Amino acid sequence: FFDLDDCCDKESTLPHMMPTKDYFLDYLSGIGVPIDPNQDIVVYDTQGMFSSPRLWYMLKVAGFQNVAVLEGGLPGWDSSGFQIDTQSPPSKTDMDTVSVRNKYAFKPLENSFVDKDRVKEASENKSAIIDARSADRFDGKVPEPREGLRRGSIPFSLNIPFTSVIDDLGFLLPKPQVDQLFRGVGIDAETVQQNKEDVIFSCGSGVTACVPLLALVHHFDVDLAHCKVYDGAFSEWGELDDENYPVTVVETS
Repeated sequence: FFDLDDCCDKESTLPHMMPTKDYFLDYLSGIGVPIDPNQDIVVYDTQGMFSSPRLWYMLKVAGFQNVAVLEGGLPGWDSSGFQIDTQSPPSKTDMDTVSVRNKYAFKPLENSFVDKDRVKEASENKSAIIDARSADRFDGKVPEPREGLRRGSIPFSLNIPFTSVIDDLGFLLPKPQVDQLFRGVGIDAETVQQNKEDVIFSCGSGVTACVPLLALVHHFDVDLAHCKVYDGAFSEWGELDDENYPVTVVETS
């Protein structure tokens, strides 16, 4: 069992921040994951498709090569009639991950998680920034769940709610429908793939940003190295100062 609230940067005040490579590998080893970059890993969650793409991204960025997401998650597995294990997961082990880790040549992706200044630069250049929050949160019509944050969105960012790229069962929509969603906000996925353009994904706390990211990689074979995640996400941007890190709010009559 992997807990995003537990395996994170404990020194940050922001939720779900990516921990150091050593901490991440130690945590994985502690829950029984072999520290082998060629290990086959399937990730799933209990909501169909919500947090599992975030773990998929973390694993891929860390250098694990063979990682998949189970579409439909645990509910889909259960409804298909497959066996469900109701026992508690095994306790953490005391494996010495340092010696195990050195046996393998991990090749992590560099600069996959971007900070507020990289996002600010992308915003000012009107580069592609996709926000996976709901339309009402993106437009600033409703308050953020996290107390004390401004309403609205990063200037010139584009809204593709994570729920729009999956169906009610937690499966990614077919490629033509996903393509239409991206084109609807001005992004040609095929061009992104061919030109190796960077796309930054954001959301509330860096988790559901990975759902449309997964859809882009899965359907259009976009190089993961060009799919960035703003790890601080709107939990960070929403608490920054207006002058240097402005927000856009849709005016309502």
